[in-house]
Amino acid sequence: MPKRYIIKLIAGIFFTVIIITGCALTTPQPNAKSVPVADSTTDPALNLKTPANLKLLQDREGTSVWAMGVLVTLKLQSKDAGGTYAMFEDYILPGVGTPLHVHSREEEFWYMLDGELNWYVGNKEFQAKKGDFINTPRGVPHRFKNASNKPARMFLGYSPGGFEQWFLDVGKPVRNLQEAPPKVAPDDIQQAIKVAKKYGVEFIKQ
Repeated sequence: MPKRYIIKLIAGIFFTVIIITGCALTTPQPNAKSVPVADSTTDPALNLKTPANLKLLQDREGTSVWAMGVLVTLKLQSKDAGGTYAMFEDYILPGVGTPLHVHSREEEFWYMLDGELNWYVGNKEFQAKKGDFINTPRGVPHRFKNASNKPARMFLGYSPGGFEQWFLDVGKPVRNLQEAPPKVAPDDIQQAIKVAKKYGVEFIKQ
């Protein structure tokens, strides 16, 4: 048989197989089981309804107060998270810090957004910089201070929530972020210490 006829025969067989295979793939099989495609009506994970407690805040948005010399901006209060946690941001000016204190009810976690802070957690002393993460377990005394010449910013939270109310109780509302922070008087410190006990927080004398 001439070579050209052999090539045509092979090509014909090849295309015939492709056509038959394609028909088999597109023809429904009597015993084949269809796989349901998930959608928002069958899969709870695809529920497209917007939750009533959705929070979307831009940078610097939230409820802001000056508390013990620190600018605190509440991003999410525990009442909006079923009491499970609260999130907020701290802005700490140079020379400002917190007295040594201990929480008995909540875990704390901190993420450095900018600047540097000197930390004291238990018997450990260290410096935290931008990008560092710190966890302070309940029952462990701790404090921090901005010993640099630049402001520092942290994003932090409590779990479970609740202590954020202390900032609202003792803090002074911020009406203009450009204004200088109010001075912290001795009476302000005593009041803050007194109210903190209501939330299971003790300030430790040094």
